[in-house]
Amino acid sequence: MVLAAGAAVLLTGRHGSPPQRTVRIAVCGALPVTAPQQPGIAYGGAGHMVPPTTRQSSTGQQSPTDASVVLTTPAGQTRQTDQTLPWQRTVTVHSGQDVSVSVRSDSATSLRCTITVDGSQVAKQDAAGPGTVTCRARS
Repeated sequence: MVLAAGAAVLLTGRHGSPPQRTVRIAVCGALPVTAPQQPGIAYGGAGHMVPPTTRQSSTGQQSPTDASVVLTTPAGQTRQTDQTLPWQRTVTVHSGQDVSVSVRSDSATSLRCTITVDGSQVAKQDAAGPGTVTCRARS
């Protein structure tokens, strides 16, 4: 009888739960790049120079702070609003389970999402301009 039970396990391939997989979900985005404002020379009445006013500058791309992120895993769905990008989470799921992320930003000039399973990238999506980007993958 024990031999028959052992053969059943070998035939079905089930002698425990499916292996665990580490899934990393990442989202990034960018805002429009603004060039630094250069101080100018202004002239007042009678040709007198007026010192430049306060200079404002911005270097490089900045990250959106208005992102809405929806993460769906076998454990359920998580919604977060007003997130600053980049945003990432790491979850552990059983092999063969689905994971997805959807991100929306009204201010981003670009959005990207990626999903990696055990260190290998399995999904990547890019979107130009404000809008939504979604990645889906099976672990």
